[in-house]
Amino acid sequence: MRSDGYLRNNIDADRLAEDLMAPMMDGLQIQWVYEPGSVDVLERLKSAVEPYLTVPYED
Repeated sequence: MRSDGYLRNNIDADRLAEDLMAPMMDGLQIQWVYEPGSVDVLERLKSAVEPYLTVPYED
């Protein structure tokens, strides 16, 4: 992402993955398994990632 210019320069990609993305995705997946359709996983992912990007998240 950084080499393509999508990730802001002041963001450590490894730390972002470890501290935010992995735990968040685990929680969303568990919630989805217990109650499918109760959470929009893609929308939650987009809203969590977008502040760290240089461009808007697009599908």
